[in-house]
Amino acid sequence: MTGVFVFGAPRSGTSALSWALAQHPGMWVSSETDFLLPLFGRGNLDRAYRVSFDRPDNGWLRKHDVARAEFAAHLGLGVAALYASRSTAPVWVDSTPGYVLMARELAELLPDARFLHLVRDGRAVVDSMLHSGFTSPWARSFATACATWRHFVVKGLEAEKMLGDRILRVSHARLLSEPQTMLEEVLSFLGQPQHPGPAAFIAGSRINSSYDNERPGDIRRAKDTASLHVERWRSWSWMRRVRYAGICGTVHRTAGLTP
Repeated sequence: MTGVFVFGAPRSGTSALSWALAQHPGMWVSSETDFLLPLFGRGNLDRAYRVSFDRPDNGWLRKHDVARAEFAAHLGLGVAALYASRSTAPVWVDSTPGYVLMARELAELLPDARFLHLVRDGRAVVDSMLHSGFTSPWARSFATACATWRHFVVKGLEAEKMLGDRILRVSHARLLSEPQTMLEEVLSFLGQPQHPGPAAFIAGSRINSSYDNERPGDIRRAKDTASLHVERWRSWSWMRRVRYAGICGTVHRTAGLTP
């Protein structure tokens, strides 16, 4: 296996899950990479292939009968080598949330990679977005936050159908309520031996949180885990609840989240 991609909507806990996995001796994680999306996402991989293959003068890819899958896999060798050049464990983990938007391209670039789709209740995600203090559009507008969560989850559900047994949906709720069982399932899916480190990390750490930040650097500081179980969205006004249901209700139900 070349590596593992942990993705989902922003503020869904992708960083926490990846750092938990890094407590396993066979796995390594660092900062989010981000660079694969502008390189190969947004249709760029398709365009690069077609520009050469469709040349009227019999371009190199057509002349040498290079199929798209072969083209992507060879490019992916460089990506895999770059990850491996810095990884200090056999398996590297990337937790860039936005990679859910290019799941198909990642699957082609890295045919041996596995994927974890982390799904968190949209109401908790939206509330976290709005309290994050970030400058992203979703941090400043309730409707934009709702639409962002919906878009990312729809892409994640599409990835689940497309990738089949290469992807596992990870429930954020179960990650909190039964970390040992959830992490055992994740490690089994990844073909890794069981280890107590990942579950212990989830049970004892609260990181990258939108709440309880007195200073900018606190957003990545481990904090008390008790408030993780507080559903702050329950204090929303009736109007805000209705608006969320109107924007996200269908996807919320499709993802199997509680009412």
